[in-house]
Amino acid sequence: MFQNGKSLKDIAVIRDVSQQTVEAHLFKAFKDGYPISWEIFFNEDDERTVLAARATLDEVKLKPLKETLPDTYDYTKIKAVLTKHGYM
Repeated sequence: MFQNGKSLKDIAVIRDVSQQTVEAHLFKAFKDGYPISWEIFFNEDDERTVLAARATLDEVKLKPLKETLPDTYDYTKIKAVLTKHGYM
């Protein structure tokens, strides 16, 4: 559905799952070799900011990483960046 242009929200409604579940499936698909258009999750500045914040932490876990970032960075954006770079 995603490859056919459906939004994450639409897929979640059609499949009767949460949007987080759809995102998790997309991230797994990326790990399995399928391409993802990362720009639906983050831009280059967001990516640099998340990676820079990650580099400052001794033990990288999602909650402490999120706490170091501005409030505009949700878990989905953070997970997307980390997934793209092989950290998740």
